Amino acid sequence: MDDDCVEVLSVEDDQRIAELIKLALEPEGYCVRQCEDGVTALRCIDEQEPAVILLDLMIPLLDGREFVWELRRRRRSVPVIVISAVRDLPSQVARLPVQGFLAKPFDIQQLVATVNSVVGDR
Repeated sequence: MDDDCVEVLSVEDDQRIAELIKLALEPEGYCVRQCEDGVTALRCIDEQEPAVILLDLMIPLLDGREFVWELRRRRRSVPVIVISAVRDLPSQVARLPVQGFLAKPFDIQQLVATVNSVVGDR
């Protein structure tokens, strides 16, 4: 990864959405790594912890909820922003130790603003 960028891990199994996230964030100075499932994402975090994780709840192998709890069980404090189309998203994420959420379909500017607010002053 480029030393001058802030790393974002996108955990999203829909390639179109993953590419949209990358296209939205890279011009803002972020480096986006992409994983398609929760198990691979945990391995990626073990290799290099990102500044923030963008997480779909409906991913294969280890769903987003299980992923968050496993991440916290491993004492990883990396911020997580849930991006999902699940019904009643606010109440779904209220029970999870995450820092924010966006409902799909999401607004690109809102995505950038949410990531910026969680990552803080770079």
